[in-house]
This record gives sequence, structure tokens and C-alpha cells, in this order.
Amino acid sequence: FLDNEFESYISNTLKEFERSRLSDKYPEFKYLLEEYHDGILLFELTDSMVWSKAVKDTNGLKDFYNNNINNYMWGERVIATKYICHNLESAEKVKEMINKYTKKNKKVDKNTILSKINSDTILLTIDTKKYAKTQDMIIDSLEWKPGFSDITKDKEKFLIIQIEELVKPEPKTIDEARGLIIADYQNYLEEKWMKELRSKYNIVINNEVLETIKN
Repeated sequence: FLDNEFESYISNTLKEFERSRLSDKYPEFKYLLEEYHDGILLFELTDSMVWSKAVKDTNGLKDFYNNNINNYMWGERVIATKYICHNLESAEKVKEMINKYTKKNKKVDKNTILSKINSDTILLTIDTKKYAKTQDMIIDSLEWKPGFSDITKDKEKFLIIQIEELVKPEPKTIDEARGLIIADYQNYLEEKWMKELRSKYNIVINNEVLETIKN
């Protein structure tokens, strides 16, 4: 038992000694370790000064957004209502009811239509929201002026679409453009950080070493 333990101790000690001399015996390994060390250090610094800071600094992000709000604009949009029917029969009934309202120049009562069509089972859902270009192929295919479309089949559903109102270009809210704002704010923080470093430290380029890297 003692002999085995002694042999194990000798083996482990030799391995540790060899590990401690790897950088001296193998210069390429030494450079690789230094590269990993510097890369991890740079990553941690950049994360602290740029990436995480841009996400956590809510006040700074808000100020950056307010100072550059014109960079985050919606194009022209429409407010559109989709009457989504489960079958053609219910779509025709909805269209008929809509026509009655429009012939009398009355505002379409969505709640009344819903209650009549869905009296026994759910055959109709109504969804109203804003649409920008390229967000919805069917909305894009319509003429963007107030009015109702004909019945359109979309997969297994039948749609009637009402273009209610044109919405002029306006700034996106900070939540609507958060991803893009954070990316731009990160670029801003990185540029600011680089300027501070350049003003604080004298940068010297070893051209002789640089040429060896190029080659």
C-alpha cells in the first residue's frame, strides 16, 4: 500500500512539475495561454463597459433614445380591423351586416356583429391593430384608404378587412425599437470608451512585430 501511494505521489508531483514548465518548454503554448487570458480580460471589460451596461443603464438608454428619436421612426401605417370567419357562410353573413351599416352611413357596430354571429358557437373573431408595410401580405395587397375589402380566403379562414385610418410616420416607442436602440447605444458606449482610452494612454505601435503578424 505504501509503495503504491508513494508511486502515485511521485507521478502526480512529476505531472505538476511538467505542467508548471509547459510555457517555458513550449513557446507556442505560452502565447496561446496569453491570448486566452487577454481575450477573456477584453471580453469581461467590454461586457462591463459596453454590452451589459447598455442593457442595465435604463436612464442612459432613455436619454440616448430621446437624443436620437428621429432614427427610430415608423413609416406610414394603417389601423386595420380583421373580421376573421371560420367558414364562408359566416363571412357572407358578416359582409351582409357590414353592408347594411355602410348603406345607412352608420358606424359598424362590431359588438353587435360578434354577438349575432357567435350566438351558438364561436365563428368570428375581430382583431384591430396598426400595420406597417411588409408586416402582413394581405394588408399590403389592399389599397390603403378607408373602406372594406371583399371576402378573402387565408388558409382555412375567411377574412373581411376594414382599413379604418391612415397613420402618419411617427417615432417608435422605446419598447417598440428596444433591440435596435440597445445595439446603437452599445456602439455609442464603445466609441466613447475608445476615445477615453486614447486620450488617457499613449498608444505605441511596434511596427516590427506588426509586420511579422502580417506575414
